[in-house]
Amino acid sequence: MRKLTDIFSIKPCNPNKLVRENREKINELIDYIESLERKISNADN
Repeated sequence: MRKLTDIFSIKPCNPNKLVRENREKINELIDYIESLERKISNADN
């Protein structure tokens, strides 16, 4: 699994590219949080 620092390490210059990459980062962050939630719920069971 990727680390949060990996997700937020890219610094693009182009504003359109920045928006697209930020959207991708947010989606990755959501996936990351959901995977953590699954790990937590599996640990509880």
